[in-house]
Amino acid sequence: MLSKPIYEFVPYACLSVGGVSIVSFEVVLGIFSGAILYALGALVWTMRFHYRHPPQLNFTRRGNSLPEEIYEFKPFLFLASSLFLFSFYTSAWTLGIGLAIIVHSFYILFKRYRNRSCVGA
Repeated sequence: MLSKPIYEFVPYACLSVGGVSIVSFEVVLGIFSGAILYALGALVWTMRFHYRHPPQLNFTRRGNSLPEEIYEFKPFLFLASSLFLFSFYTSAWTLGIGLAIIVHSFYILFKRYRNRSCVGA
């Protein structure tokens, strides 16, 4: 059994190592394995988040027609798209677009955490 600090760090490590391997490797197998590791880290993070912060019974998403699976992984898909931008394109405008996508995905994660952690308040 893993100790609590190591157990809590596993999804962040998978996301980080997967993201770094997507950006740094030039071999297709390295990029593919990094994408799989990144996806598994996002899956573990989402599963833990749902277990610790169950959705409210009367919670409805307004104005969003995405399926639930895609909606939950939207910030991670944004982060992955910015990583692919950084790895395949090296111009200045892609850096700006990639940084804007990263800021937006962290904003989505922050809003979800804030809205779901205030269930009992």
